[in-house]
Amino acid sequence: PGMGQMKDQINNLDEREVDRTAAIIKSMTPAERAEPTIINGSRRARIARGSGVDVSAVKNLVERFFDARKMMSKMAQGGGMPGMPGMPGMPGGGGGKKKGKQKKAKGKRQSGNPMKRKQEEQAAAARRAQAGEGGAFGVPGAGQDPGDFELPQEFKDILPPK
Repeated sequence: PGMGQMKDQINNLDEREVDRTAAIIKSMTPAERAEPTIINGSRRARIARGSGVDVSAVKNLVERFFDARKMMSKMAQGGGMPGMPGMPGMPGGGGGKKKGKQKKAKGKRQSGNPMKRKQEEQAAAARRAQAGEGGAFGVPGAGQDPGDFELPQEFKDILPPK
């Protein structure tokens, strides 16, 4: 599995599947879109009738949403993608949980001299302030504002009006 296969998958994407997914989402109430955990069996049946698909298609979409949400929260916590090794310089450099007992890392030793310790703390604070956060793959970094992000029109059409 590599980026070449990902390109093939994107090229082989069936537009009808995207349309079905959009129809399912449009058949949901704003409350169901905001909190999918409230979607029970009768709501799934109503959504399926409204979108012209089987109940199993609605169920699969909701399950895929929960799986994606779980994966994204793991990535946000720095766990990386499950089952994939971390890349150098990327957060989540282990690709999952480590087995075995890990030793507690030693903290940086502080000076016993209060004046020298104060100077060291000020120097460390200045370095932290000077070093900006880097960004990758659209994650806001130095000079980027997440408020500048714009969704494509196709996605805006699916979302409820604000």
